Amino acid sequence: EVLSIADTGALINFNPVVKMRLNVTPMYGPAFQVDAETAVSKIAIPRVGDKINIKYNAANTSQVLVI
Repeated sequence: EVLSIADTGALINFNPVVKMRLNVTPMYGPAFQVDAETAVSKIAIPRVGDKINIKYNAANTSQVLVI
């Protein structure tokens, strides 16, 4: 779940790079919060409250990939 989102001012292939604070609720284990920075489509920018798909490293939950 997206808790907050902010534009970094950077662009990758004309798509904005955003920094998001995410609340991650895994199938097993406790929920946790993490920051992620990624390029998003300008026509599909996530909003606060949106549920998005991610992958994370279970051994190091600070390593997150937004899908």
